[in-house]
Amino acid sequence: MTTRLHAAVALASFLLTAVCSGQERTAPEPVAEIKCIVADGTGAVIPQSEVVFKGELGAVVSHTSMDGSVTVELRTGRYAVTITKAGFVTAKLVDFQINAPTPAAFRVVLRVDHTPTDGGIFEGVPTTSSELPSVISSEPGGYSTCPGLEHAVVRSVGYVQAAETELRRWASVKVSPKKTSRPETVHVQVQVEGERVFCAQAVDGPSDKQKDAVDAAMQWRFKKKRGEFKDDLMGTLTFQF
Repeated sequence: MTTRLHAAVALASFLLTAVCSGQERTAPEPVAEIKCIVADGTGAVIPQSEVVFKGELGAVVSHTSMDGSVTVELRTGRYAVTITKAGFVTAKLVDFQINAPTPAAFRVVLRVDHTPTDGGIFEGVPTTSSELPSVISSEPGGYSTCPGLEHAVVRSVGYVQAAETELRRWASVKVSPKKTSRPETVHVQVQVEGERVFCAQAVDGPSDKQKDAVDAAMQWRFKKKRGEFKDDLMGTLTFQF
């Protein structure tokens, strides 16, 4: 009787260990919630845009809803992001870094494709109004020191999208515009190559303050050592003055 009891206890212990080990082996990897908003140059959101995240394990294909946004869950890694919509020029983000489980959100502005259709008439694409600011832009917006679109697309290969908190953490020199009596907010998209800002572009804000914000952003300097983010960076700085 005692022998049978000991055998039963041993068997139960073995099964419990096997179950726990199986649970450890099958524990899901952390994922991050990534939100993308697609809009045109006027700020109008674009529904039914195709957004593709391509990583080492394959591609995730989604489409924006009526508010121009799409949310997906992705594992840690680097992804190539492609955004397409009939009537617009395809936008690409070559090296988008995701660190799960930290959520991320970004905005892509599509440039209207003026290539003539049959008969030489361009067919417009309906969009929905939005007041959200641009973060990633594929066409010139406000005041900019960046080169023309065609040259910029070539240079953008290898840029890693960085959050503003990361840009500020890695900055060794931070310059802000001179304060004014009526503060306004200007968002400036920067392309960082090495320690310096290669170019900067205002994506919103009063036109009379965009130049000062861009000039300040161009004077920022960054640390050589940036952890995993050793490549050139692309991100947005916020100035309120």
